[in-house]
Amino acid sequence: MDFDDLEEAATAAIEAGDESAIASLGAVEPPGKWNGMLMNRMPHDLHLPGREQLPEKVRGIVKEPPEMAENQVRLFIFYGGGDSYVMWCQTLNFLPSWIDIGVHEYPGHGLRDDEPLSKDLFELSDDAWEAVKPVLKRHAKGGLDEGAPWAILGHSQGILQMVEVAAHARRELGLDPCAVFVLDRPPPGPMGLTKKGYDLLCEKWPVVFYELTQPRLGKQLREQADKPAVKKIGLMWQNDMRISNEAHTQRPVGFHTFRCDIEVFTADQNWIADRSYFKCKEEGTLDKIPQETLDLHLKIDELHASGEGSAAYFCREDYNLWSQWTTEKANFHTMDIDHNGLKGLKPAWEIIMKVLKKGIDTTLHGKKVFG
Repeated sequence: MDFDDLEEAATAAIEAGDESAIASLGAVEPPGKWNGMLMNRMPHDLHLPGREQLPEKVRGIVKEPPEMAENQVRLFIFYGGGDSYVMWCQTLNFLPSWIDIGVHEYPGHGLRDDEPLSKDLFELSDDAWEAVKPVLKRHAKGGLDEGAPWAILGHSQGILQMVEVAAHARRELGLDPCAVFVLDRPPPGPMGLTKKGYDLLCEKWPVVFYELTQPRLGKQLREQADKPAVKKIGLMWQNDMRISNEAHTQRPVGFHTFRCDIEVFTADQNWIADRSYFKCKEEGTLDKIPQETLDLHLKIDELHASGEGSAAYFCREDYNLWSQWTTEKANFHTMDIDHNGLKGLKPAWEIIMKVLKKGIDTTLHGKKVFG
């Protein structure tokens, strides 16, 4: 088998999610045991920004990092559609200095606003991998922080990039995270939109789609469509949702299997409208729901792929599929918060910090060694 045949075999194995076949093509030597030394703060640039990448006049929104290294674990964050590094700064400010944090900035978002948007999920995931790869090389065999613990967190659409990055890390560097945090999305596979919803989203200007699903944004897109900044926002939201709802970029179970617990956080307020609707339907009292509210619920139901009668973006049962993506356990945490508010919810971060502390201790002393 020549090099081209090997490359074709590797590509086929990766696309099929055949981890045993991938391993047979040549495993990367994992790192040795961590020496427990503190890590210097990771380098930052526009792809993985920090305080120094912000314009000087707004750097005050982020606290200054400590002068001396205090980092015991690295956490890479992959945010959701329509988001940016700046929109995470308030959350980052209350996190302790022993966590070295890197937030991947999408092309066409935030500090990379002048770059073209990603054409599909694979292109965006490759961009995420190239952003974190230089830092993860430090954790790999022979690296400056060989064997040191690192973790990944995805919010919403960012969960799809998170999975891709984890697969790259094992395949190319022999690395596995010590912890995985999922903020409010099922694993790859289940779609958020029906075909009708996807088609409506992909109209030249998605004002009708957003008037139904995000009324404030929809109103802005209708009333201020002539403004370049609003045009840019509308196309950014459209592109983010489109690339996360395309079947050809979804990964099957087995594409990548984590070797640590997965902490799954769900925003319970996603299903408030559903609970009211199904309660009234069961009681035969749908006429008690204002007609305008009922009509909107049913219109959104046609766009979202969460099941008949549901206006939620995802079916709640699909979150349970995370149990199939790890050799260990998927731990589920239900939070009384909305989807966007979850990313800055302190009770959720208290759980995350507790798990990270455990990951540090396990990496250094524990029964299980993480690559």
